[in-house]
Amino acid sequence: MPQRARPQAIEIRRKSDAFSERVEDFRKFFLKKAPFGVAPSTELKLEHVKPAYGILDAFHHGSVESYPSVMAIMAESKQLQEAQELFELYQSDYIMLQRCSEELLYLKSLWDMGERQGHVWGEGRRSTAHATRPSVRASQWGLQRVPHRAACCSPRAPCAAGTVMFTFSDWYKTPWDKIDVDFLVEETKKLSKDIKTLNKAVRNYEVFRLLEEACKAMLTSLPLVQDLHHPAMRDRHWKLLMQVSVVGVGVVLLHSTSTRSEGGHLMTRAVPCRALSPG
Repeated sequence: MPQRARPQAIEIRRKSDAFSERVEDFRKFFLKKAPFGVAPSTELKLEHVKPAYGILDAFHHGSVESYPSVMAIMAESKQLQEAQELFELYQSDYIMLQRCSEELLYLKSLWDMGERQGHVWGEGRRSTAHATRPSVRASQWGLQRVPHRAACCSPRAPCAAGTVMFTFSDWYKTPWDKIDVDFLVEETKKLSKDIKTLNKAVRNYEVFRLLEEACKAMLTSLPLVQDLHHPAMRDRHWKLLMQVSVVGVGVVLLHSTSTRSEGGHLMTRAVPCRALSPG
């Protein structure tokens, strides 16, 4: 290296060392703030989707608190690497920054959803009404939003947290007398199967575990709904059910029998529980 170039090389090395410290600090912040989970909640809910999108968008092309976006830091790292190569210095890989970039895309795929029609519990098999979706700037992510199949999700665009939560939310709005349990069981199985096509890296994330649990809970709920949907059910049975539904590890939440008899909606959340009968 020419003698006159040494001051510039020293300055580049100094900047590189300082940038490495910034990357390390950013990595810690990213792991803390990125939506890998929904703490302090232990259950994935529709209300978690929009905030997760906001954080992911900010990390990708905005800023989070006083930290720049991943894209901005990546651009800065590229400039430093070019300078390091020019002055024949050691080129840093900035592995932690690369991991942030990869995990950001993994999280995007995990929380993502396509333009999916809102499905109800079986009325006419599907509804053409669209639920309100949070704004997702897919074009800015370099990703295309692929329409889903009428009955489930496209094999090219796996179902994710957003899709599943909006789908289940739509189902909860279905009138009691319009529920088609067999259809919904089939749909939920398709959702569960499609979730497993996501990149294997997301299986270590808390959100993925909660997403699987949400699908399993729905599959547990639906047979109970089938039983409660039996025409032999009378008001006395509903009153007895309300008395014995708390079984230690789970609660079946129902609207009042007056609402049910008027053709209202049924909301269920089920976890493993014993038969709904006294004793």
